Amino acid sequence: MPPGFARTVLLTPVVGLALLLALAVVDRPAFYWALREDRLVEWGQFALCLVTAPVAVAAATLFVLRREPLLAALAAATGLGSFLLAGEEISWGQRVFAFSTPDELAGANQQAEFNLHNVDAGLELQDLFKLVEVALGVTGIVLALLVWGGRLTHPFWTAVAPPRYTVPAFAMMVVYTPMLFLPLDAAPLIVLQEWAELCLFLGLAMTVCCVLVRAAGGAPGVSSAPVHRGRHAAVSPGRPLLSRPWAVPATAVVAVLALTVVFATLTAVHGIVPGDVVQ
Repeated sequence: MPPGFARTVLLTPVVGLALLLALAVVDRPAFYWALREDRLVEWGQFALCLVTAPVAVAAATLFVLRREPLLAALAAATGLGSFLLAGEEISWGQRVFAFSTPDELAGANQQAEFNLHNVDAGLELQDLFKLVEVALGVTGIVLALLVWGGRLTHPFWTAVAPPRYTVPAFAMMVVYTPMLFLPLDAAPLIVLQEWAELCLFLGLAMTVCCVLVRAAGGAPGVSSAPVHRGRHAAVSPGRPLLSRPWAVPATAVVAVLALTVVFATLTAVHGIVPGDVVQ
């Protein structure tokens, strides 16, 4: 990982939050606009989740070849989960392609949209999702700090541990959630969840990219956890499974950015407001 890129990932959560808070002070309507659905932050969430999916599948494939079923299953589940999150973020392309919501789903969905996270099923799915997000944030922080602090040395944990520079990204969600219980203006805090989620997805995306590089036997200094020899250890850098392990994430980023621009353009052209889809 180039130092400049790692530094960017490290600083993005805090710098982005500072800019958003400044915008909330000087121009509150612009602040809300930036965090609305189908705006920059939401499209960033979609792109990060969609990038994570093929990279995780590539990692799962390498783990299968190395006969590491537990790591392969974890990577495959991460890829599937990321793809589902990407679809849910844009209501499976409903506003992109301007299709209507089936009557049965529209009646159960709080926004009459083609997604599951707004379905009223007697259980607040969004609240459950928030708990999962906080758990992922805590797990990312703990694993990164324990592995890099030398407290966790088992090859399984060194294979899946997030890089150190993702700690602020994971911490954003962990710090954000308790703020909802403070006696502060609730409206700005509620919409800031979008930034906290983007940071969480950034941490997950970078973690999966590094897991793939380790599995492919990246060159020394490229992987983001200490190398430990053992059954789960990365392949020797002298015999990498992929000659250029960062090619897969780079290709995924380029393809997803292009797709995101196309989707965002189509959404703007159709002009469908979230919560007011075509019926």
